[in-house]
Parts: sequence; structure tokens; C-alpha cells
Amino acid sequence: MNVLGFGKDAIKLDEKDAIKEHLKDNLKFINIELVHKGHYQPRYRDFLNNDSFVELVNSVKMSGLLQPILVREISDNQYEIIAGERRYQACKVLGLESIPCIIKDLTKLEAQVLAIVENIQREQLSPLEESEALSKLKEKYNLTVEEVANLIGKPRTTIANLIRVFVHASPRAKEKCKQGLIEFGHLRAILSLEHAVQEKVIELIIINKWSVRKTENYVRTNNHMNSLEKKKEIEYVSQFNFNKAKLCEHFETSVKVQEMANGKIRMQVEFTSLNEFKNYLNNIDDNNSKSNKTNEMDLVLEK
Repeated sequence: MNVLGFGKDAIKLDEKDAIKEHLKDNLKFINIELVHKGHYQPRYRDFLNNDSFVELVNSVKMSGLLQPILVREISDNQYEIIAGERRYQACKVLGLESIPCIIKDLTKLEAQVLAIVENIQREQLSPLEESEALSKLKEKYNLTVEEVANLIGKPRTTIANLIRVFVHASPRAKEKCKQGLIEFGHLRAILSLEHAVQEKVIELIIINKWSVRKTENYVRTNNHMNSLEKKKEIEYVSQFNFNKAKLCEHFETSVKVQEMANGKIRMQVEFTSLNEFKNYLNNIDDNNSKSNKTNEMDLVLEK
């Protein structure tokens, strides 16, 4: 047994013991209205709208619920699901009045751990779902990676790597993974980058349909920095052209803008005639309240 050092509330739960113990419990049929969705469901995918759920419904309809739902009592005759929500939802779809359940007397921590273990064993969690569930378990109960590994029954390095992805991947990168636009391996490949850089690289992965290995090589050779600098340059040129267009519109003639070596900006305004230039100066005199000084301006007069 594992003792995690919570004093009077010390946890004595380990994967094998938990499984063996709950299999010994008596099977009970409970009114489905008394069974409620659990707070420990580590999956966020919509499993009610996929082919596997339809198959489960058909299976339960033909053969009944062969495996009971694991629950814990939260108040008098009220139960919360620990594991088996898909089976519970299938029973609801079929309109069953009662469902077979195994009732476990568990703490919140034990319930959350067991929910994760059950889903992992059934391979019902995606790597990102597992990563998120383990990270939240660690934070909620202030556990070390070693303690989480002991509770779940997986090697410490595996748990550490899973938690690391959820902690260090940017929110947008994780969202793209949830949507299936990138793989979990892509997240692992970009963890060393800052969040803003991660999101730029994610865009490149999606657009170019990079494999995980291609992404790893790209990050390892620092090519992502070249792309980001190029993107900044493009953004600068785009903004520059926009401002230049506004100047041309303002002067109603051609405008040239040049960056000087000393950091100053030289702007050249081209007038087609001396009269055009005089007209512009007269307009300035008429609108003094609207005029502003320019740091440096060379006016090139061409007749």
C-alpha cells in the first residue's frame, strides 16, 4: 500500500488493490434517477455522438449491461459515477429504469484516481486528456510526480512527461490538439518554445501538414526563429505600405519615405508644378489649427 503522508487522511490506495477490492463488492441495482454524472470524468470529447457509442447502445440493448457502473454514495440514496459514464448514458438512451452498480466508499481523491485508472486501462483517454487529468490531480491535492505515479501505477518518467506537456503547452496549441488538427507528439516537440512562438509554429504545422519528426527537426535547427523574423519583417512592410498610402492620400500626390542611418525618417513629397506646391502651402495657412510639425521633411519640387 502507498501512504502519501496526509496525516489522518493518509491515502492507502494503489491500482491493483483498488481493482481487486471493488470486484469483491456486491452488485446492486439502483434506480437510474438516483445516479448522477461524476465530477471526475477525465474525458472532454463528445462520446455521445460517435459510432462507438452507437455500438455500445446496441450491445446493451441486445445483451444487457454486462459490466456494472462504479459509483460512490454522496448522500442518502444519491450516487455519483466514478467510472462507466458511457455505459450509464447508453442505459439512459434505452430508457432503463435501474442499472447494475458497484458502490464504493471512496474519498474524493480516491474517486478521482480510480476514474483516471479505469479510463486509462480501457484506453478511452487520449494522451492530452490523460495529461490534463494527471496535471489537475497533482495540483488539486498538492501531490508530487512520484506520488501521482504510485497512485496511477505508471512509471514516474511517463507521468512527468505527460504532466509536462499540459503545463508547458500554450492554451491555443492544446486547443488545436483537442480539435485533432495536430498530434500530441507535435505538442511535445514545441514545449521548449515560448507560448507565442509555439503558436506560430503550430500554424506552420497545420498549413504545411508537418509530421512530428519534421516539427522536431524544425525546432531543433532553430528554423522557427527565421520564420518568425520573416513574419515580423512582412508585418513591418505591410504596416509601412499602409502608412505610405495614407500619406499619398493626404498630400494627394506621390510620397517617398526613407529610413536614414541615424534613425530619422526622411519623407519626400513630389509636386508636379510650383503652382501645385503653392496651393498646398496656402491650404496649410488656411488650416493652421490642423497642421502639425514634421521632424524632418525634404520637399522636392519638379517643374
